[in-house]
Amino acid sequence: MREHQHYTRLGQPLVGVWQHEYDALNQRIATVRPDGHRVSWLTYGSGHLLALQLDERELVSYERDDLHREVARLQGNRLLQTQQWDAMGRLSEQVLAHESKGPVGQTAGGNRLLVRRYRYDASGQLTDINDTRRGQLAYRYDPVGRLLEAQSRLGHETFDFDPASNLIDPAEQREAERQRMPRIKALDNLLKQYAGTHYRYDARGNLTQRWHNGKEGRFTWDLFDRLTHYEDERLKVDYTYDALGRRLSKHSQAHYEERREAGPHWNRAERVKRNRALQCGFTLYGWDGDTLAWESKIADEDGFGARTTHYVYEPGSFVPVAQAVREEAIELLDQPEYGDYYRQDEDPLWLPPPPAPAINSLAWYQCDHLGTPQELTDEHSEVAWSAEYRAWGVAQEAIRKASGKALIANPIRFQGQYHDHETGLHYNRHRYYDPSSGRFVSKDPIGLAGGINVYQYAPNPIEWSDPLGLSRTPVGAGRKQTSSKANQNANCPCRGKWKVNHFDRVCSGNVPGVGHAKYVRDPGAGMWWSEDQTGHGDSAWKVYDKNGVWVADADVYGDYMKKHKSDTGKNIDFKSLKCKDSK
Repeated sequence: MREHQHYTRLGQPLVGVWQHEYDALNQRIATVRPDGHRVSWLTYGSGHLLALQLDERELVSYERDDLHREVARLQGNRLLQTQQWDAMGRLSEQVLAHESKGPVGQTAGGNRLLVRRYRYDASGQLTDINDTRRGQLAYRYDPVGRLLEAQSRLGHETFDFDPASNLIDPAEQREAERQRMPRIKALDNLLKQYAGTHYRYDARGNLTQRWHNGKEGRFTWDLFDRLTHYEDERLKVDYTYDALGRRLSKHSQAHYEERREAGPHWNRAERVKRNRALQCGFTLYGWDGDTLAWESKIADEDGFGARTTHYVYEPGSFVPVAQAVREEAIELLDQPEYGDYYRQDEDPLWLPPPPAPAINSLAWYQCDHLGTPQELTDEHSEVAWSAEYRAWGVAQEAIRKASGKALIANPIRFQGQYHDHETGLHYNRHRYYDPSSGRFVSKDPIGLAGGINVYQYAPNPIEWSDPLGLSRTPVGAGRKQTSSKANQNANCPCRGKWKVNHFDRVCSGNVPGVGHAKYVRDPGAGMWWSEDQTGHGDSAWKVYDKNGVWVADADVYGDYMKKHKSDTGKNIDFKSLKCKDSK
């Protein structure tokens, strides 16, 4: 399958063509990106990941337990990350170490780069993280699961909420209580001030002005409630989006007042210098579904600063695995102008993919239990980038000097979030999130379907995420633990047995060597399912393609099994069966 994405902000309209490859089970196994880079993955069963590859280089290989949970991953930089789970299916430990030849999960103490241990209370809430790089992190919650306190090396944070779960300033609340005034409430869920920052909104509930330490930031929104412009005393930024609401470009420019007496060359040099100091420029974004696949910064007036970064994720999730950087802007195709008739040979959609350009640097993500990046490790197995976070996502970054020269950096924050340094906000697919106040700056596009508080991010950011900016999900939900099937979840050992409840056609009859059999067709994929009459090798289901050719056996959970298949039952003989449509 091929798709093309259009870019119109560079003068000449450009096209990015994506090519997706699928296996016989209709599972995607590879994608060729617009510049020719091919991301492929190896899975088993019904989508359990075994390996990820970029072009001809293996990025990561995985080992899983009997519940298909990840217990080890070997990265392309020869670092081994192991994970342990407790009896309740919760992540209890992560260890990153140099690869050893011992059994998986056993690493010599001297080879370890980091260890993270997680501890939970009796109600299952995460209360402590013991991190060898960040020290002890501790959390305390109220009876309904909202975060009240967070302790880390960045300090002791306390939080308070109004009855609608809006974050309110604890200092103001204490002062109100001291003066015996009513509890502070955010009327209409609009936060007017928090921790020294003041906010103003338009009639649709979008943030329009923000004051902090006497400095004003102004926000402009379009009719679809998408942020299109930001400006403060330092710079201005313009944003564009595609028809699906995904951000396609960001153009930032530093404010500079030209000096007439200095001359055009001096003014130009100062303007470029000012833009570089504030990291301004023009950036394009490319999307694979709802995940940011690449960003490309265009060179400035002096030809400096061009860079393309590719992001690779765990399939079906928003958890990053690796990034690849090239010190050039991405090359897209010109969009042809057709005259009186369409010419297929000029359509970029049908052109062969270009050869993949060389990569200048690779880095691997080390994420915590939430899927939030904690470190990036480079090709030399060293930590190139790391961050310490305040509870609601404000990051304090540390970049190794050599890594800065290699252009290794990370704007990814909580799952699905991209940090904009110009505004301090995180672009969160459908909305923008403010980590300073722990909430979104516009209403939920899906209204009350996302929760009764249309600005709330989550009850707490330690156990919840919101990759799309629409509705919160519990920890682990953004990771594809086992199967895409609705009742599968490797975090729950008590997961239910697979049932085929939705089908559009039924065929039944006597099958030689099997007996009476019934086949039902999945209306989505067109696959045929039949209960296994023999149960040999713990098989519960037989799965066939749309033409009735056997594909795989499946267990009671609907997960495909690796089994040898005899000639019996390799094909469905539709002519000998009675078939009827089912609504």
